[in-house]
Amino acid sequence: MPRISLQHGFSLIEVLVAVLVIAIGLLGVAGMQLVGLKGNQQSFSKNQAAHHAQAILERMRGNPAAVISDSYLFDSTTYNCAVEPAENCGLASATCTPAQIASYDLFRAYCGRKGGTVGGIKGDLSNATLNISCPVDCETGVALMLGWDEQLLGNEGKKSGDKTISRELTINTVIGE
Repeated sequence: MPRISLQHGFSLIEVLVAVLVIAIGLLGVAGMQLVGLKGNQQSFSKNQAAHHAQAILERMRGNPAAVISDSYLFDSTTYNCAVEPAENCGLASATCTPAQIASYDLFRAYCGRKGGTVGGIKGDLSNATLNISCPVDCETGVALMLGWDEQLLGNEGKKSGDKTISRELTINTVIGE
């Protein structure tokens, strides 16, 4: 009489199929993680930009005389963070003019501390630019443009070869006395 053997355990093919299914699942998890990281980084950068723009506008609202006299006009492409303002208007004992306060506010907002390496727009956002202008005159409106670069993740930018994308936050507002 022929022997009937009952199989115990798994065959090699079953094990290979299970490994393949697990590998495909792990690739899917890694893809979802990458999408989550990208969304988190973009959200963080936009939040930082909005925070800095709001902080500058609040400083301007607190010093309307300097806004009207064009003391808050700013272009970061020509600004040198290595040179701090002469007056430290952040001290309670300081007696500063509205123009000196504006100079101090812009330095702290854009450069932060230690020449742009700690805090401030320049330290918090990649390749940051700040432009504050008055389209007509500063009494009728102020335009604040804050730009930065974000790193592309995953397949974004592979066709064009770009590794970053430029983002911009523009706010037009009126600051009056």
